[in-house]
Amino acid sequence: MRRRAFAALLAAVCLLLCSCESEPDAQVTTINYDKGEAHEWNPYKGFAAWAKDDEKRNMNFSLVYVDMTWDELEPTKGSYDFQALEEKNHFELWKSSGKKAVFRVVLDRPGDEQHMNIPQWLYDLTGDGSFYDISYGKGYCPDYGSEILIKEHRRLLEALAERYGSDGFLAYLELGSLGHWGEWHIHEDVGQKLSPEIYEKYLSQYIELFPGKKLLTRRPFKMAAENGMGLYNDSFALEGETRRFITWINEGGDYREFDGALVPAPDAWTKAPIGGEISSSIDRIAALDEEADNIADVLRQLHVTFIGPTNWLSKELDEEQLKRERQISDALGYDFYVRSLTIRSGEEGRECSLQLCNDGCAPLYFPYDIAIKTGSLDKERTLDADITGLLPGGSLELDFTIPTDADSLWIALKNSDTDGIFLSNDTERAGFWQKLF
Repeated sequence: MRRRAFAALLAAVCLLLCSCESEPDAQVTTINYDKGEAHEWNPYKGFAAWAKDDEKRNMNFSLVYVDMTWDELEPTKGSYDFQALEEKNHFELWKSSGKKAVFRVVLDRPGDEQHMNIPQWLYDLTGDGSFYDISYGKGYCPDYGSEILIKEHRRLLEALAERYGSDGFLAYLELGSLGHWGEWHIHEDVGQKLSPEIYEKYLSQYIELFPGKKLLTRRPFKMAAENGMGLYNDSFALEGETRRFITWINEGGDYREFDGALVPAPDAWTKAPIGGEISSSIDRIAALDEEADNIADVLRQLHVTFIGPTNWLSKELDEEQLKRERQISDALGYDFYVRSLTIRSGEEGRECSLQLCNDGCAPLYFPYDIAIKTGSLDKERTLDADITGLLPGGSLELDFTIPTDADSLWIALKNSDTDGIFLSNDTERAGFWQKLF
């Protein structure tokens, strides 16, 4: 019914536009559009899948998560095994299918067996960390204040930046490096602590070596806030930890012994994304069944752009669970649609004013061209507008002219024929192009 009504409206508008051409005075017509469903394939947002797992998922996705340890990256000093990293994480597959990546470097990943996640050669140079057997598991915690470690870590990041710093495949870089799982905390039983003097040295390396990338930190550190970084939380849907994360954002955190080390960052999301994953310590199916509405609301309130690698993508879900999974995915990131088009017709042509809106919870952090076409689909031009400034609940007013004999109008957000954004409008679509009349 809605499509038939819309078609009738378009027919009426076209008749009105044609009649306007013979009128001596300008005539004004406005078309209002309903917002449709968000598109699950849109780039830089939604659920992130494990890059190392190339199995089919239960819904579409545009992001993959690449977790890397130092011992894997540099088994021999000065020799980086990028080929093994890329094969293990299926870089060729993901790049060819248009996915973007979230990276994190890890120096300490607790496990079931005693092990190290730094290379043996680095342990031989330092050897001043702590082997542990704690509630998290077993592993080795380096001395993050070691000047040798800090120096070698910079060299590692230099190699990563040279390899991936200008690669569009890398979208977001979660600052790991410090603490268990790269989460910037150390269990009290290990006997080590991180100080502002230590973590600022690591922060400064990332800031210097990845100037063009969107960086996310686990906590709202003062230096991170000053440099426009985003935040990530590895415990979404775990109620107590989520409340704690919200407190960090709003109040600055809980490093009581380091006054001023953490600062409130309620507007961090306007410059860089909020991301993270669903807590691995909860029953995810139960959370999906019982808490989907609450989880979606919290993610919107926190302006979260992506969730992964722990989410529901690899779970076997029934039809109702798939709907709730999609509900949570739709809550993430930007959601663009055309709300209205006003056409002022006169003897000299048609002046158009188009309202492009963001119905999502976050902006798009990467530039995309806003293009229009009239008549045949091979006529295209780009409008002068910055899509990254379109915040949730806001709109862009786009003004342009079209010929008096144009019998159709299309709009697209795209940087190429294979890199674009689907608008959430229900009108006719051809690739990334959305038909307005």
